[in-house]
Amino acid sequence: MKRLGISFALIGALLLVTPNAAMAIAPDTHRGSNVGLKILDATLVRPLCLVGSIASTAVGLAGAMLTFPMGLADEVVTYTIIAPWRFTNTRYLGDFRYYEDGGTITGANIQD
Repeated sequence: MKRLGISFALIGALLLVTPNAAMAIAPDTHRGSNVGLKILDATLVRPLCLVGSIASTAVGLAGAMLTFPMGLADEVVTYTIIAPWRFTNTRYLGDFRYYEDGGTITGANIQD
């Protein structure tokens, strides 16, 4: 039981230091975001994404070491480390398609 409490404390500390709080204060002028989606995103989606991003990072680091000799480490890192963290931290609150820098989930720029 004590370990469970410590785990929740660590997750809570991680939530406090990640940019999620800054994203919650983002201007409401972005298209397609309503209050219900923002609340759902802040209370359910982002905490779950944080846990998933941590797990995916562990898998991605192990996968990058295994795929480095094959030359595939860049793809593994992009899809298992960069993309989950971008989805968790760099998109507008309540909007699941658009990112602050105008890129895609992998960080690539969108060509108009």
